[in-house]
Amino acid sequence: MPRATESTMSATGDASTSSASAGLPPGSSIASPFLTPFRGPQYEDARVVQDDVKAIRSRTTLTPDASVNRDEVFIEARLRDGSVLKHHVEHARGSLARPLTDDELMDKVRLLVDPHLGDGTTARLATAVAGLDTAPDLAALFKLCVPNEE
Repeated sequence: MPRATESTMSATGDASTSSASAGLPPGSSIASPFLTPFRGPQYEDARVVQDDVKAIRSRTTLTPDASVNRDEVFIEARLRDGSVLKHHVEHARGSLARPLTDDELMDKVRLLVDPHLGDGTTARLATAVAGLDTAPDLAALFKLCVPNEE
């Protein structure tokens, strides 16, 4: 069964889904206009436990649908005035059908790697991977994948 953020979604109140499912830049949200400003990616633990995000989640219903593709989403937001906004993303950004550009992929990797392995690690990893054809072994690459204990 597809994950809920990648399957049929219905929202009563304001809608929110993962950035990948909605085809948005990594770390952003379709609910961003309804949320208080936050510095940093919307998926961070510090963000998802804030009251405004919890309020939107409490008014959001996720409806898994096995007929919806893994990289697809239907979003429906029923607004306070009774009007309904609908949006369909046939293929999420980053899927095989809509791959990220090299720059977008590096940005995503940087957001996920550097906070845990140190600033600049993503660039060093990219250099190490680019040089694998001539590297004597994988030791340098593996060393970059271990957090510094400083």
